[in-house]
Amino acid sequence: MAPELIRERIAQLAEEFRITHLLSSEVHWLSSGEKQKIAFASARLADPELFVMDEPSANLDMVATQALAESLSSLKAKGKSIIIAEHRLYYLLPLADRIIYMRGGKISAEWTSAELRALTAEQLEHYGLRSPAILGDAWSFAAAREEPQKLQKQQVQQVQQVQQVQQVRIALLHTYVAPGRF
Repeated sequence: MAPELIRERIAQLAEEFRITHLLSSEVHWLSSGEKQKIAFASARLADPELFVMDEPSANLDMVATQALAESLSSLKAKGKSIIIAEHRLYYLLPLADRIIYMRGGKISAEWTSAELRALTAEQLEHYGLRSPAILGDAWSFAAAREEPQKLQKQQVQQVQQVQQVQQVRIALLHTYVAPGRF
């Protein structure tokens, strides 16, 4: 990639990720969340067709997690394939085409987002999962982003519980990419 194109892409991604103010910062002084944002922006620099991410929401607050979800949605709309290993489910369910649960390095179960949402409490417990919903029934994560000051203490605790869910492997795959395979 030509140096001028690299500089142009860096400026574009820095603005998109709202990290322009970090461009002259030394990485070791950044917060974990800022490092996550920079890592994701860096991965997008070359505009690959496939993204593989390990817990991209780690160390992100709810607003940053919503921004991540919006970025992932944008990638998906552009036809990019995304594979994510993640334990936070609430922000991925609106995006996921397939959810793969792995135990001992092997696929133990597979669901669509709707099928996972329909699991009973007993089934979730069987897989060692807590409910992936936040804010009561809120599959609308956007409500937390738009009005974070209105979150009740109970809702904040619910979000913290979701963040402690056992690790689940989530695959956001387009069905035309290796159908039936992970």
